[in-house]
Amino acid sequence: MLRDTLAALLTPLVEGLGYELWELEYAPGRGNSVLRLYIDAAAGIAIEDCERVSRAVSEVLDADDPIPGHYTLEVS
Repeated sequence: MLRDTLAALLTPLVEGLGYELWELEYAPGRGNSVLRLYIDAAAGIAIEDCERVSRAVSEVLDADDPIPGHYTLEVS
């Protein structure tokens, strides 16, 4: 299942950045799929944390290309 593949790929990355991957949602759609990551940290999360994780995750997803078609990445 794609969700399991994404979790296995992204959990170590997010944890390596110092965050906890609280939840991962993948909602496939025709040309408008959405990948949502919910992160947490002991000190809380600011917009800069979401930006940092988004950039790192984007690089990995661009390199590995596990998601077919176009999608939107959201980090909260």
